[in-house]
Amino acid sequence: MFDVRVREERAEAVRVNTQYAPRFGPIRARAGRAMAQASGCEVKEVLGDQALAVGVLDCD
Repeated sequence: MFDVRVREERAEAVRVNTQYAPRFGPIRARAGRAMAQASGCEVKEVLGDQALAVGVLDCD
């Protein structure tokens, strides 16, 4: 579960559940889907770590 914030061409997904997440890999795809759903835009890239993911949006 994520709290997603969108501003212009950038989205942040803050992980708010207590699920154990040792690596960013499994979280990255879920964070990207949450950012796409919240923004209505395509997510070009997702960077970050287990707690905070930052996405670059393509809203054209």
